[in-house]
Amino acid sequence: MGRFVNCSKESVPRPEMVLFDYGDTLAWEPVPNFLRGWQAVFQHVCAKPEGVGPEEANALADSLWRRFSHSRSLSAARKGGWEIHEWQQLRTVAEALGIEFSLSLPEIETVLMDNSCPSHPHPGTAEMLDFLHRQGIMTGVISNIGWSGNALARRLNRLFPAHSFVFVLASSEYGIRKPDPLLFQIALRKAGLPPEKVWYCGDSFSFDVRGAHSAGIFPVWLNRGGNEPEEADFPYLTVSGWEKLTDILAPSRLAVRDYSPADCPKLLKLFYDAVHTVNSRDYSKEQLDVWADGRPDIEKWERSLSGHYTLIAELDGVIVGFGDITADGYLDRLYVHKDFQGMGAATALCDRLEAGFGRISTYASITARPFFMKRGYRVLRENTVERGGVELKNYLMEKLK
Repeated sequence: MGRFVNCSKESVPRPEMVLFDYGDTLAWEPVPNFLRGWQAVFQHVCAKPEGVGPEEANALADSLWRRFSHSRSLSAARKGGWEIHEWQQLRTVAEALGIEFSLSLPEIETVLMDNSCPSHPHPGTAEMLDFLHRQGIMTGVISNIGWSGNALARRLNRLFPAHSFVFVLASSEYGIRKPDPLLFQIALRKAGLPPEKVWYCGDSFSFDVRGAHSAGIFPVWLNRGGNEPEEADFPYLTVSGWEKLTDILAPSRLAVRDYSPADCPKLLKLFYDAVHTVNSRDYSKEQLDVWADGRPDIEKWERSLSGHYTLIAELDGVIVGFGDITADGYLDRLYVHKDFQGMGAATALCDRLEAGFGRISTYASITARPFFMKRGYRVLRENTVERGGVELKNYLMEKLK
């Protein structure tokens, strides 16, 4: 099952990055056996009082964990609860019992983790991560976990040796836990992406879905067990397994066709929305208003589009972009729907529009300049256009084949 709730697939931008929960999402762990872990740790004890062994250390660690557990609960997290770092517990146990280790705390943590908490990847996880990599979608991890970030990263590297996460964020390193939006905001800063470019996938509706939404990230609920969802008035996606997520993120069927005069009204709306959304990071509202004032001359547009070689890009029958070029190779317009950025529409249009020309020129906006440079265009000069007394900067660019 894969279902969008309070939204549609078309209304949710395709992600540039998907963040994941760790436990019960990417991997599962059987019930931990901490006594077994402490028995392995005691092989690296170089000094201790008589009568102190793995049983005593495990009992103290367990009592500390029980005392700390209330601060890790959902109700505590919602009120600003705190995470406890494993090194704190190890240090407390060691110094309270007079134990000295022959290894460093990080090394002792590794011994304890590996021997008490084995981990196994969920079926299909490696294949899903490989799919995202092939799609150019980055990945990262945000986990509520007491083990250190380095220990978690090391485990993920062992579980998924062929995959590289951009970052692994463990709550133990920050003291706060999901659903606190601060953890998600920290992840966004690490990613260098706005929240609308990121999805977050986890198995807990309360910690993962609500937490991601609180930071403006689109949540994906991995509901393998078919559990009843909590009431929510925000958009999210629910999937029952990785194959459902990959089906949804698989490239839609992109088609490029010739322009028809009946397309003109839809293109005008697409143009207005794209200018006022996509270009807003590089131009002021005043500049955007004169660029696309919402009062287009439809007849003039139709004559221009019909007089040029104009193409339409469609995804599953929905118009997501258009572009046109003159007979002498001047690329006049290239616009992609605000909700379908980064899905290949601009590339598909340019591939067709540029075909057959040895030289193509265009005036590219500040926003579009990087796209054209990646396609082999070079800047000839910076240009200033005046519209209604307002100046807008663009670039005359050229491509030679």
